[in-house]
Amino acid sequence: MVQESELINLVLGFISIVLILSVFWKHTVSTLRSFYIAFFLIFSAYLATVVEGLIWPRFFNILEHALFAFSGIAFVIGCRLLSDQFRHEKEEQI
Repeated sequence: MVQESELINLVLGFISIVLILSVFWKHTVSTLRSFYIAFFLIFSAYLATVVEGLIWPRFFNILEHALFAFSGIAFVIGCRLLSDQFRHEKEEQI
């Protein structure tokens, strides 16, 4: 059974992905790639949550939690790359 809150999360996640991609699409900063991946993994986790209520609940529950974990790792990598980039730019200014 699919809960209404799960569907709302899925719709809001889709809208967020579209907005994030439309705003940052023209930026060619390579460090943003990790953030794109992280947002996509979160959206995929929302999708797995909805599918979990329809078929194979145990499999999609594990998949959902794994996708959230991988999105956290992608955010950490993105933050680290962004921090290194800013540090490198600041050192060049000195």
